Parts: sequence; structure tokens; C-alpha cells
Amino acid sequence: MFWVPAGTAQQPSPEPLGTLPAGAPMHFTIGNDVALQVIPLEQARSQVQEIAGGAKTAEVTAFEPYVKWMLLQPEENRWDFTFYDMQVDLYQQQGIRWVPFLIAGPAYATPGWFKESQESVFARCLEHNQQTRTQSIWNPHLRKRVETLVEQFAAHFDPGQIQSLLLGISGDFGETIYTVSGNGWTYIWDGEYHQHAGWWCGDEYAGRDFQKKMQERYQQIENLNAAWGSHFAGFEEVKPFIPTEASPSPGETVSRRARLDMIRWYRQSMTDYAEFWLQTCKKYLPKVPVLLCTGGDGSAMLGADFSQQAIMAARYGYGMRITNEGSNYADNFAGTRWVGSACRNLSTYFGYEPAGEVNERGIAARIYNAAASGADELFVYDNPPAGERGAIYARYHSLLVKREPKIPVAVFLSKTAQELGLLTDLYPHAVVFRDYTDFDYLDESLIEQGFLDRYQVLVWTDGAVTEEKTLQQIEKWALAGGSLYCYIQPQTVEGRLWKLPAKDFAVSPSSLASFFEQIALSHAGLIPDGRADKVYWTRFKNDSVLILNFSDQVYEINNHKIEPGGIGEFQPDGKN
Repeated sequence: MFWVPAGTAQQPSPEPLGTLPAGAPMHFTIGNDVALQVIPLEQARSQVQEIAGGAKTAEVTAFEPYVKWMLLQPEENRWDFTFYDMQVDLYQQQGIRWVPFLIAGPAYATPGWFKESQESVFARCLEHNQQTRTQSIWNPHLRKRVETLVEQFAAHFDPGQIQSLLLGISGDFGETIYTVSGNGWTYIWDGEYHQHAGWWCGDEYAGRDFQKKMQERYQQIENLNAAWGSHFAGFEEVKPFIPTEASPSPGETVSRRARLDMIRWYRQSMTDYAEFWLQTCKKYLPKVPVLLCTGGDGSAMLGADFSQQAIMAARYGYGMRITNEGSNYADNFAGTRWVGSACRNLSTYFGYEPAGEVNERGIAARIYNAAASGADELFVYDNPPAGERGAIYARYHSLLVKREPKIPVAVFLSKTAQELGLLTDLYPHAVVFRDYTDFDYLDESLIEQGFLDRYQVLVWTDGAVTEEKTLQQIEKWALAGGSLYCYIQPQTVEGRLWKLPAKDFAVSPSSLASFFEQIALSHAGLIPDGRADKVYWTRFKNDSVLILNFSDQVYEINNHKIEPGGIGEFQPDGKN
């Protein structure tokens, strides 16, 4: 049984805010303004005027400034909106709205007066027992400051000028994750600080919360000891531990259930903190579309449970933006489709953002990924798109339309296996499989939502371990006619092998590539591509097809040629 912490029961979902209808122009957002924050206001004004003019030419819909708590409230008793008023006014003159990235908690966005106050609680890692400069999400003093920030923001700015409000709640840059690594942007005001991917729950408030949640879960210490294989005398001895190490306490052997409890508490704590932000926005900005900014690859120590974040956000009619793209299409697909699958199934808004530089070939790859995924927004750091890069955006701008992909195939992504460190090859294998067919990810949470019934094929390549309830749900779906393909032998958390009604091949696959080839051959009517050639297909509900040629050769289809790195669109009548 999955542990669902108190307060996370399902609630009726409101109408999604900001989600675009099929066929509507996609939101095309540019940013950011970090470099403008360290120069004189008049110099910044001049640069913003130039950017705004170029943005209008590039048909940009919104600009994204980093709206930092430290700049809005430079002193405890003084608020200053001048810098952002200037930007909003200049973009409004060009008919361009804004996506304020409202950030509080990360080192580069939190005021010095707060960090030096008695209310500050920096996150502390378990690995070295050292503090970073990002605030702990368990800091009880931070929430009232965040509420005041949102209230002041809502009272000052016109909600009608906001395309969407992007929330920067934690991490180094504002993503809904824990500290990982900073760079020059985050060091400008604070200098370098202790940072690494790790377990940032070593402060006293985190420890108290862990004890409280474990006591709520198990009620009696004997129940926890039975599940964990531990010998604690009381819950006061139960503390956060590094789940990848040998034991939660000296002399103890850590069980799978203990590791899962620790990791799920850690991830759910981030989701719960994000929910506080969304509740606050709903209170003060009830009609403004709000997005959670999330990042990373979904690994457990980063703290982002992508599907749970999406499910929680959708309960408020809100969406997400994932910030992990680069220049390679298949890698971008593997890293973003978890969020895309969750949000599209939940009928809520989602957008894609790069994690760093994107080369010219990557521009088309990113446009294709957003269009093929059915995204609502494409964010770019070309500020504004111009020159040769601007020409690429202009060439494919007509493809920036909200679409409805027709995806009958899903890959099972076991969060349980991921949390236990048993899912190391899923993304590399997803890169390979994407060359044969488009597909979505489904994890335990999305299957619990009933979304497996929307797919005809489920492929399980990696991470053999999941909860028994999920195995039963997959089994029921397969017995009802779903086509299940397993490259691994499924098992429960306790290690019990589970025989699922999976499809057998006449000849056992000799490799993973052979496994994928046989799936494609078995479902040729569902899978229009089926070849590993770096040419990627996506079919939509209107039966149009979008093709990205990411190979080094010209691709010919229906007497049309798609140049290397190019995109072709084909309608049901054969026209392009």
C-alpha cells in the first residue's frame, strides 16, 4: 500500500487555468533579467526597450523576469517595485505580457536582512552536517514571509498582464527541488556556498517532522521496528538518514521499507511545501494561471516527485514547467516526457525550458519536443530570438500550436525501483525506444489515477520492483486486453516474483533493440515509425504527423524531403 500522508486526499479539480485549447497558438516565452539586476536602472531600461522591440518582431507572447524577494523587499519595512514596474510597462507597450518568476528561499533571492535574522533556517545536509545558503523548506518562519510576499505582489501588479505566474520555491535557482549546484547567477549576492546533490534534511525542524510523520504512519514504535527491521526504543530515536547507506542507526541493517519511507517523506515534504505556495496563490491571485517550476531528472535525492507534483497542482487548476532540456531531441524527450505525460493526462498546463545553452540544431529539436508533447508553452533563453538563431525560430514558428498527440504506447516508470536505486538505465533505454515510437511514461501514481486504461501497450524495460497494488492494477489491465511487454521479471518490494500476463515472442529477443523491434512489428498499425534511424514521428488525434529528422541524411517521404535537423508536417490528405 502506498503511504499517502495526511492532508493529501484527492479533491475535486477546478477548471485548469491557462490551459490552451487544441489549435491555439502556443505560449512563446523568453527570459531572463539576471544581468539587468546588477546595472543602473536607466541602463537596464535601455536594454529592456531593445529586447522588447526584438521580442515583438519574434512574436514572443511573454517575457520572464526573475522577481526576487530580495529586490522587492530590500529592507524588512520597505517594498520597492520600481525595477519590475519598468519592465512590465515597456513590454506592455509592445503588447507583450509577462511571466513573473516569483522566487523566495534560494540563496540568490532571499533578502540579506532575513538570512541574518533569527527567523532564518538554512538547509543542512546529512552527508557533512553543513549548511547551505538556501532556506530549509521546514523553516516555520518562512511561510508567513512567503504569504506576505505573495500578498504584496498581488496587491501591486495587474493580474491581466500576467500570462502565468511561475513559482520559485526552493533549490538553487527556484525549482521545486532541493539544493544541487549553483553558478555565477547564484553567487552574485552571496558568494559560493556549500552545495551538492544530497539529503538536505539535517535541520531540527526537518528532524521533528520526520519523527511526526513516522509516528503518524506506524502509531507504535513496535510497528515501525517490524517494518524496518530496527530496534528503536521510541520515536524520539528515529531521525532522517541517508537511504543509500547501510543503516539508519548504528548496528542496524536498513530494509527496503525503511529506505522507501525515508525517501517518500523527503519527496512528499517538497510536494507539501509546494502545495502551501499554491494555496497562497489561490488566496491572493485566484484567477492567475500558476506554474510550479521543477527540474532535474526526477531522482529521489533531488526531491521532485514529478507525477505527484502534477497531480497536486492540477487539484488547484495549476500546471508545471520542467527545466531540463538541452540540444539533443531524444535526451530532451526522455527527461521531459514524465512531466508531459502527467500534465497532459491531467488536462493541465505544462511548458518546457532548457537547463543551459542550446545550439542551433537544438532549437528545432526543442520546438519539435514541445509540439509533439502537446505542451502549452516553450520557454527560451534567446533574449530575444535574433540573427541566425532567430531565423530558425521564425522558420518553425507556425508549429508552435497546442496539439493533441495520439499515443497508444506507454513505458512503465517504477518510482519504487527508482527510490531503491534500481532504475539507472530507464532514460538511456527510453532514448533508444523513442526512435521506434512515441510513448508516454506511466508510474505508480499515474496508474492509480486510472490513466493506464487510456493506452493499448505497456512496456516494462527497467526497475523490476514496485508495490503489490500496482502489480495488481497492471495485471487487471492486461487481462482486460492490454498488451504488456516485460524485459524484466516484476517483483514486489519484499522480493516476491510476480507473474504478469505479458506477451511472449516467437523468438526470445537477443537484445533490448530486438525487443523494441518486435514490439513495433507486433503493433505496426499503432506505431507508424518502427525504425531506429534518428527520424522521429508523432501522430496526432486529427491524424496529422510531425516528423523530426535528427539524422545526418536527407529523409524522403511522400515525395518530400526533410533536411538533417529539420521538421516536416504532414496532413491526413498527404499535403505538407
